[in-house]
Amino acid sequence: MLKQIPISRANLLTLWIAPAAGQRGDPDPTVLYAAVGRALTTWESAEDVLASIYGRLVPEKYAKYRFGQETSHSRRSQNIKRATDTFFTNEGADQSIRSGLSLVIDHFLAASKRRNDFAHWVVQCFAVGGEQQCLLMPSESNSRKLEEFLVDGKNSADFGAYKISNWYSASTIDDFSDKFDALKNCAIWVLNKLPPEGAAESVV
Repeated sequence: MLKQIPISRANLLTLWIAPAAGQRGDPDPTVLYAAVGRALTTWESAEDVLASIYGRLVPEKYAKYRFGQETSHSRRSQNIKRATDTFFTNEGADQSIRSGLSLVIDHFLAASKRRNDFAHWVVQCFAVGGEQQCLLMPSESNSRKLEEFLVDGKNSADFGAYKISNWYSASTIDDFSDKFDALKNCAIWVLNKLPPEGAAESVV
């Protein structure tokens, strides 16, 4: 059953927070790989709708594809915000959908941090109490996702002197897949409110 997850300005800062380290891992690593695959596929499907929105806002034949050529999520967000500002300065533009579009753009940028986790982290398995537990975690080389703390009053370069602030079980990844899907549905609503592709240039 499709979960009803609200996408609102009120939950922009909380909906996409990474789960704190502490949840139990999965005994079978394949469920993690399946969860990651679902999350990334759902994200790409959602972002394709965002690219279609950009194609409606920008009166260029290949605008949608140019949007996708930008690999940085923050720059994609900047590009579509600029396109939004330009589009809604047109006299004939329907201003009633502008706030909804702005909300979708902001949620995509916040959600992209979780997408990056799923794309770049690794599955690691450990023996805990005689049982195998597997989790999606940052690799040792992903220093931005590790919190350094002091050992004997000195900074240590040893990985053992770092703690991991976040990790994912399969169920927590699935939760974000559901959120990606809800965001996609919001984006589809906005897309359906915009003029057909190629009509943006006639909105004057």
